[in-house]
Amino acid sequence: MGLLAFVVGLFIFYQAISLSMTQRQPLVGLMRELGVGRKTLAWVVSGEMLIWLMLGLVSGNIAGLILAQKLLPTVATTLSDLYGANVDLTLHWQWEWGLYSFALGVCGFALASGWPLYRLLTTQPAHLSKRMSLVRFSGREFSWQAVVATLLIVIALMVYSAPQSQAQGFTLIALILISGGLLMPFLMWRSFQFLADKIRIARLRWFLSDASASLTYRGIAAMAFMMAIATNIGMETMVGSFRSTTEGWLQQRLAADIYLRPDKAIVQDLVKWLDDQEEVEQSLIQWRHELETAQGVVEVRSIGTTKEEREALAIKVAAPDYWSKFHQNKMLMISESLALKFDVHPGEEITLPEPFGDGWLVAGTYFDYGNPYSQIIMSNRSPLVDWLKDNGRVGVAALLKEGADETALVEALRSQFNMQETQISNQRDILSMAMRIFDRTFLVTDTLCTLTLIIAICGLFFSTLATELSRQRQYALLRYMGISGRELAFLGGGQLMLIGLFSALFALPLGLLIAEVLINIVLKHSFGWTMSVSYFPFSYVVTLGGALLTLLIAGCWPVWRLISVQQSCHSGRRNSESRRKSAILYAQGDWLESGAAAFVACPVWLCTHAWR
Repeated sequence: MGLLAFVVGLFIFYQAISLSMTQRQPLVGLMRELGVGRKTLAWVVSGEMLIWLMLGLVSGNIAGLILAQKLLPTVATTLSDLYGANVDLTLHWQWEWGLYSFALGVCGFALASGWPLYRLLTTQPAHLSKRMSLVRFSGREFSWQAVVATLLIVIALMVYSAPQSQAQGFTLIALILISGGLLMPFLMWRSFQFLADKIRIARLRWFLSDASASLTYRGIAAMAFMMAIATNIGMETMVGSFRSTTEGWLQQRLAADIYLRPDKAIVQDLVKWLDDQEEVEQSLIQWRHELETAQGVVEVRSIGTTKEEREALAIKVAAPDYWSKFHQNKMLMISESLALKFDVHPGEEITLPEPFGDGWLVAGTYFDYGNPYSQIIMSNRSPLVDWLKDNGRVGVAALLKEGADETALVEALRSQFNMQETQISNQRDILSMAMRIFDRTFLVTDTLCTLTLIIAICGLFFSTLATELSRQRQYALLRYMGISGRELAFLGGGQLMLIGLFSALFALPLGLLIAEVLINIVLKHSFGWTMSVSYFPFSYVVTLGGALLTLLIAGCWPVWRLISVQQSCHSGRRNSESRRKSAILYAQGDWLESGAAAFVACPVWLCTHAWR
C-alpha cells in the first residue's frame, strides 16, 4: 500500500510536469529561436525539478514520521496481542530512510519528467511559439497506451497460467493495475467521442467533446484516481471477506461456553469438579504442544470423541468415514496451511519428526485462521498422548446447560482453585477480542488506502484547476456565443464529475478482480488460507459516493469564483480598474484559495470513510 501511494503520487507528479511543460511552450519556443540550446534548457528545468524534489523529500520524511508516530501505538498493541511482542513506541529517524526516499524520489523524477521534457525540447521552435496544444496528440498517445495495455493483459494471462505463488499474485496485481490505468483514458476518450457523435443536443455535444479534449491534462490524474479507488475496493473486499470468514470460523470453533487454562497439577481435580456441577453439561480436555519440523513450527493438539468436538472442526476435505477411523488408526487431521506446505491430501501418508516418525495417514484437512503456526490434531486415544501430556499445556472447556448462571460458576472456580482472571475466558469475550484485534490489524492498511485516495482526488482536482486560466479566451468566446455564466461555470465541475464517475465505474470491476487475486492467490500462498470471496455493495456505494462527493465539494470553490468573475465582468456597477483588479485577484489567488478548498473537502471523505 505504501508503494501504491508512491505510484499514485508519481502519476500526479507526471500530470503536473506535463501541464507545466505545455504551458511553457511559447516561452521555450521563443528562447529556442533566440539561440538558447536544448542542453542549457534541460539543465535549467532539471535544476528547478531538483529543488522541488528536495522540498518533497524533506516534507515527505517529516509527514511520514508524524504518520508513523500516530499509527505506531496501534501496531504495537496488535503485535502485543497476537505474539506478545514488546514494541518500543519511540521513533528514531535513520539516515537510511532518507537515502531510500531520495533514491525513490530521483527514480520518480526521472520517470515523471523524462518524457514531457524530451517532447518539449525536441519539438520544432516554430511550433512551440505558435502555442501548439497537446490536444492534437492525445488521441494518438491514448491509442499507444491502449496497445501497451493489451500487451500487458496478454502477459497477465500468461502469468496466470503459470504455477501459483505469492510472487505470481503480486505480479498479477501490478499488471492488472497498470494495464487498467493505461487502457482507461483510451476507453473514456472513445466513449465521450461516441456519445458526442450520437447526441443531437448542441450544448451537450460540445460538453462531451470538450471533456474528451480535456483528457489531455486530466487523463493521467484520472488514471491515478481510478487506481486508488480500485485498490480501495479490492482491499475492502479482501478484508471484508477475511473478516466474515474468520468470524464464522470462530463461532464454529468456539463450541463451549467457558475456556480455562489451568496448571497441569490441578487439571484432573478441576474436570471432576466441573462434572459434579449441575450447571455444567459437559467438560472437555485438550492438550497442545509445539513441534519443530523442516517446514517450521507445527502445533500439535489433541481431540476427544464427542459430537461437540467433531462439529467444532471446520472440515475442508476428509476421507470417507474419517471420524471413526481417526480414533482407531494411526491417523492425523492437519490444517490446510500444513497440507499446502507438505503437499498432501486425505488418504496420503505424512512424515513428522520424532516422536511421530513416518507412516501417519491424513484423515482430513480443516480450516484454521487463528494459528500463526501450522497445526495437526491427533486423537486422545493415540499412544502419543502421554508425550503430549508430559511436555505440553492443557486447556479445559465447559459446556453449560441452558439458563445456567455463568457468573456464579466463574466465581466458584476462582475461589475453589485460586485461578487468575487471565486463566478464565468465555465465548463472547474471546470472539469480541479476536474481532477487535482483527479490525486493529488492518487499520494501517485502511489508513494508507484513504491517504492514497485523497492524493488522487487532489491530483484530479488540481489538474483541472491548473488549466482554468489558460481557457479564459475559450470561455469568453463561449459567452459571446450565448452560453450563460452559470452554464459555463458548471462546465468544469460537470466534466470533473463525469470523468470521476467514469473512473469510479471502471475501477469497480478492476477492484473486484484484485480482491480475487488477493484472496485466491496471495493469501493462499502467504498463509495457506483459502476462503470464499464475499461482496459488499453498500460499502462500494459508500466508497464511490464518498470519493465523488469529495471531488464535487473540492470543485465547488473554483466554480463559485468563476461565476463571481463572470458576473463582475458583465456588471455595470464596477469600473474598468476594479474589473482588472478582480481578474488579477482571480488569477493570483485562486491557486491558494482553491487549494484550501480541496484540502477542506478531504475531511468530508474521511468522515464518510469513518462512518462506513
